[in-house]
Amino acid sequence: AFQQEADVTISVRNTQGQLMMTQVVHGDEGVQTFPIETSNWAAGMYLVETITPMGTDVQRLIVE
Repeated sequence: AFQQEADVTISVRNTQGQLMMTQVVHGDEGVQTFPIETSNWAAGMYLVETITPMGTDVQRLIVE
């Protein structure tokens, strides 16, 4: 959840560290969702990094 309105950088990397996509989106205060197109990606685990003025967070994404 965002504490305030802010621009957010979302980056996704595969387990080898290859950058799959990056985008900058504008987030409003509260919980936000942003679509990530994964249909052309291989099945496996990816790391989703979100960077905001409040800090950085990394979460796992499983593509089946």
